[in-house]
Amino acid sequence: MYCRKARESIENRRNAGAASHGGQWTAQPAQGQFRQAMAQAAGGTGMDAMFEAASQQTGVPVQLLKAVAKAESNFNPDAVSSCGAVGVMQLMPATARSLGVTDPTDPGQNILGGAKYLQSMLERYDGDTAL
Repeated sequence: MYCRKARESIENRRNAGAASHGGQWTAQPAQGQFRQAMAQAAGGTGMDAMFEAASQQTGVPVQLLKAVAKAESNFNPDAVSSCGAVGVMQLMPATARSLGVTDPTDPGQNILGGAKYLQSMLERYDGDTAL
């Protein structure tokens, strides 16, 4: 039920965006996927500076941030889960808003939002990262 509502919310925003741009959705995932593949082939994600900045701002280790991004979206800023989680760090829309993320598909905002969330979880669980 919750997943369906989140998915509908994402679709409504996409449709509103398409309507405001002459009926065409402006995201170009094929180009994004190409850039992502080229960056990974070159040994980086193309988002390294964003991960570093989020790590410095929140104190969450950059390797933890990258591990979460790899597991959640494989570094894909256009990823949307079946439950409606969006972006590199797979933030749910309400969580993203609560963390100050206004565009969850923006990698910089999404990574920083994810880092803030992880920071709060690390504080809550005394820095314990064990599963």
